[in-house]
Amino acid sequence: MHIVKTLWHWLHKFSLKDRITLMLSIVALVLSAISYLSSVRSAEDVASSSAISTEYDLFKDLMRIEVEHPAVSHLFAQTSVSYETLAGQVARASGGADQHTRSKLLLEERGVADFIFTSYEETCSTQKRTATDRTAHLFLALWGSRASLGKASSVGRPAPARRKPLTGNC
Repeated sequence: MHIVKTLWHWLHKFSLKDRITLMLSIVALVLSAISYLSSVRSAEDVASSSAISTEYDLFKDLMRIEVEHPAVSHLFAQTSVSYETLAGQVARASGGADQHTRSKLLLEERGVADFIFTSYEETCSTQKRTATDRTAHLFLALWGSRASLGKASSVGRPAPARRKPLTGNC
């Protein structure tokens, strides 16, 4: 309450024109802050939409590979039982193949497995980076300049690791 009284007495020291100018400046500052927060939220929405679109494209690519290359269908199994069943079916289907065809199928299987692992690592890396960038945006909105965020978030990012075992979480 004391602060309000002090502020009120301080404001009466200025002329009416200066008080109106001060109030308009404060209103402009508040509107600028609201505009900035709105633009940050819009940028996050666009980034989220882009990430979802990318993940759906990845999903479609993986499903297309599963349909077009049935010899690697066991790589898409979701349980150990279905993996064993599908791996047995693939082994029986390719059991009579000559050495050249068998080598080709093994290379295809390895390539698809590598694609799956790399896609998984990229997804995990994107999730971690998004969480870090949101924290950085919040921190910089309160304490820093937005220009430094672009430099800080894009420099020194390690490439996603390849061929790590899947743990079920990023």
